[in-house]
Amino acid sequence: MGEREKELASHTEMHETHKSETSARMRGLELELDSLRTQKGDEMKLLIENLSTIEEDYGYFESRVHEI
Repeated sequence: MGEREKELASHTEMHETHKSETSARMRGLELELDSLRTQKGDEMKLLIENLSTIEEDYGYFESRVHEI
């Protein structure tokens, strides 16, 4: 194997290693993003539930004030 072929093989191997590492990192980032989306969705659901409870309480107290 000539010097050029060895150099090409070395560069090809480095490229494949980098490609594999990049793919693994991308998969990890995609999983992290999905997790954050789920977490934010859960937080949003909780905020909406809290807002609904506050609105119900406000309606109850408002009706009580009108009775007085």
